[in-house]
Amino acid sequence: MRAPAAAQLSWAGLALGPGAWAVYTLAGYAIASTVCARHWVALLSLAAALAVLAVCGAGLSALAYRTLAGDRDGTPHALLAGVAAALGALFAAVILLQGSAVLLLGCER
Repeated sequence: MRAPAAAQLSWAGLALGPGAWAVYTLAGYAIASTVCARHWVALLSLAAALAVLAVCGAGLSALAYRTLAGDRDGTPHALLAGVAAALGALFAAVILLQGSAVLLLGCER
C-alpha cells in the first residue's frame, strides 16, 4: 500500500468500529420486541456481521499503520492509524459481547 492511500485509510477503524456499534445498538432496540418473539438468532447474526465490519475497519487501519510507521515526517497519520486499529478491535469485542448477552440471557421482557 502506498503512503497516500494509507493516509486516507488510517481512520477506517475509527469510523467503522463505532459506526457498527451504533447501528447494532439502535437496531437491537428497534427490532427487539419483534425479533425476540420469533427469531432471536437474527440479533446474533446482526452482531456477527457488524463485528466483521468493525474488524475490517481495524484491519485497514492496521495495514495503514504498518505502511506509515516508518515515516518520520511529523504527520499524525501513523498515530491515527494505530489508535483507530485498536478502537476498531475494541468495538468489535463490544459488539460480540452485546450479542453474547442475547445468547446467554435470552430476550428478557
